[in-house]
Amino acid sequence: MMRLTVKLCAAPADINGKPSGHRKALETFAEDAVKHYGLESGEKGEVSAEWKIAGKGEEASDAFLFVGTPKSLLGVFSNKDGNSGDESHYCAAVLPDNQWDEDLNKLLQNPRSNVLAVIRGKNALCGSGGKFREEDVLQLAEILKSLARRYVRARAEDGISEETLSKSIDWKCSIPEKVSGSSSFISFFSDPAMTKMGRELKAALLDLDISTRAKNNGRKWDKVHSILLLGETGTGKSLAAEWIANQLSSPMFPLNMASLPHNMVDLELFGSVPGAYTGADNKPRDGILQAHAEKVIFLDEIGEMELESQARLLKYLDCGEVRRMGDTKTSQHFSIIVAATNRPWDQWVQMENPPFHADLFYRFDHVVKIPSLKERKKDMRLLISLLLQDTSINKKNGGECRVKRISIDAIEYLEDASYPGNFRDIRERIRSALGRAASEGASVLCLRHLIH
Repeated sequence: MMRLTVKLCAAPADINGKPSGHRKALETFAEDAVKHYGLESGEKGEVSAEWKIAGKGEEASDAFLFVGTPKSLLGVFSNKDGNSGDESHYCAAVLPDNQWDEDLNKLLQNPRSNVLAVIRGKNALCGSGGKFREEDVLQLAEILKSLARRYVRARAEDGISEETLSKSIDWKCSIPEKVSGSSSFISFFSDPAMTKMGRELKAALLDLDISTRAKNNGRKWDKVHSILLLGETGTGKSLAAEWIANQLSSPMFPLNMASLPHNMVDLELFGSVPGAYTGADNKPRDGILQAHAEKVIFLDEIGEMELESQARLLKYLDCGEVRRMGDTKTSQHFSIIVAATNRPWDQWVQMENPPFHADLFYRFDHVVKIPSLKERKKDMRLLISLLLQDTSINKKNGGECRVKRISIDAIEYLEDASYPGNFRDIRERIRSALGRAASEGASVLCLRHLIH
């Protein structure tokens, strides 16, 4: 375990010559920050450093961080104290009276001081039993974390490896053994963008659930229920559709519009009668809308439909009308339509001549936009942690995931990277990196496994 030192600096007396009590207040402040740093590191499975607070009589010339009043810090960095070398010292300045005075100006300009924070200490240092604010303690704890990581990286040439600064793969949250890796798809409540999506999706689900319960009570459906999912490629629209179907305890019947020839879309949706086209069946054929009425039908890539097919789908959403190809008769069949597209339909509706029926967009009961990864930055570390525990990509060995830790450098690289393919993209990158780490026999996923 690396040991880094915090040196406390406080004037021995106030302007009246009386004991200032600053030392004791700074000790409590630093001890609280060190304790918080240690607890957070332990809870998040991070291997880093142990911070030690230098005793009152210790010079601690090798201290990694100095904490004290501007006046005291200036004294430490002067020639008299033996710390005058060319090296710059990290420090956090605590203002006894909240005043930005000349001492602080001099400290900020001193070439030997690297001031990481200016902390208000009026209540804590006034001698009346005041305490530092919790936010100040957390700020100092963050400084300790940042410096510990900086120290490890700076000492790489001394044999301190990247693996030293790492976290367990479940540092954000742990997936129980019985839960499948598919749970890594969505976290509704981490990022504000996902919170909004969660509200919209659950509002749509509530409407559908009311209708489903009505059906179970013996009442017939009298309308088509519909949800349109918008989102870039790889955001998880098909997984969201599966989630909706699971919540409604209904099987899902998918149909991908992009994979069908345009002249086959109507056939798959509405069916046909004998003689409707060359090679048609000798008996009537049900389309998916009739064959799976009152079930969840997932129409993926709906933006690829031609205008004529869009018009027929619009009619179905409006009144449940189904007319087989080649037939003159119509029938009514109601279902739950979940459609998805990566097309910017919400923007296209503003165009003068959009490449689709604008009415179709407005015909859906609910429109839910699934945010891209670049819109949900607060989710990134959670998603990384969940993916690392996905046993379909982190192959298990003897009942445990083969790769058990991830370096801080690797986390920061994944967090800052761009993902044109969104969730599908980050999942594939992590899967490939885990494969490279496993081939080395490494138990820690490092930056070198991601950059190849």
